[in-house]
Amino acid sequence: FWVVKEGAEFWERPRPEAKLRDCPFGMAAPVVRFHQGWAQVILEDRIGWIEMKFLGTEAQMLAGKPFKGKPDVDPITPDDG
Repeated sequence: FWVVKEGAEFWERPRPEAKLRDCPFGMAAPVVRFHQGWAQVILEDRIGWIEMKFLGTEAQMLAGKPFKGKPDVDPITPDDG
């Protein structure tokens, strides 16, 4: 799974006082198991939890990735009117 939404956080336990770190968009999140809306994942040699609403497939992550570069646009010609 991948982080597909901004605001994901890695928790030691699914409780507010147990936050370990923020998880940036596009980060891989190797899931061990799912439990009540949370995914138990392994990050940086630690086991912790990320809310499922922030995770998705690689295709979902790539579809939501911010565009970088120039768009491929045809030039305007006089016939475009």
